[in-house]
Order: sequence, then structure tokens, then C-alpha cells
Amino acid sequence: MDYLLIQQKPLHSQDKEKTTLDNPSTYENNMVSKAIAFMSENLSAHVTLKEVAEHVNTNPRQLNRVFLANTNEAPANYWRRLRLEHARKLLANTSAYITNIAVECGFFDGSHFILWFKKQYGETPFAYRKRRHGVDKLK
Repeated sequence: MDYLLIQQKPLHSQDKEKTTLDNPSTYENNMVSKAIAFMSENLSAHVTLKEVAEHVNTNPRQLNRVFLANTNEAPANYWRRLRLEHARKLLANTSAYITNIAVECGFFDGSHFILWFKKQYGETPFAYRKRRHGVDKLK
């Protein structure tokens, strides 16, 4: 009996040491975490989903599938939300022109940025800033 217990212990400890490739959820969580970190580091860049996928060593379709499964949000939507949150912080804490903030947050132009900002927050960037700062600090 003691021999069986001794034999089982090494097998049990090996189970705990499985790699992330053996555990899909850990592997997928790691992939999503790396993708989110890459997105956060590249808020102003015009990076494609393919480039994000390459960064995390997968293909765009797999990244999209794993991202949706782990966040309930497509990578493009998540990235846009990150950019809008960053823009909102800049609007609240700086007096930079809205167009400059749009470009800094990775939007192609001010009108595209305003459209998405209003869709996400229910008000334009100008209205948000006005509400946060008052008219005297606006540019």
C-alpha cells in the first residue's frame, strides 16, 4: 500500500506542472492578456488585427475566437473602447485640441472619433469636456 502512495505522488505533482499548451483556458487567457497589453501599448498606432495576432503567435481568426470567448467582445471593439477611455481621460485632464486627441488615440480623423465617442458615451467630446471643465478652459 505504501508503495502505491509513493508511486501516485509523483504523478499527482506532474499534473500540477502542466504547461499552458496543455491547459487551453490558461493558454487562451495568456493569449488574450498579451493581446490586450499590445493594444494598450499601441493606442495611437494603426495596427491591424493580423499584426496583433502575429504578436501573440496566432492567426486573426483564432485570436478573434479566443478573444470573444474570454471577453465577450471582439478585439476591434475592445481596442476601440480602450482608445475611447484613453481619449476621455485626455479630454478631462488636458486642454489639447479634440482633433489632436483623436489622432493620439488612434482615430483617423476627428469626425470618426466624435461619432464613436458619442455612440459610446452619449455625448460629444466637446460636451463631455465642457461638462468636466467649464467653458473657460476649452480650446
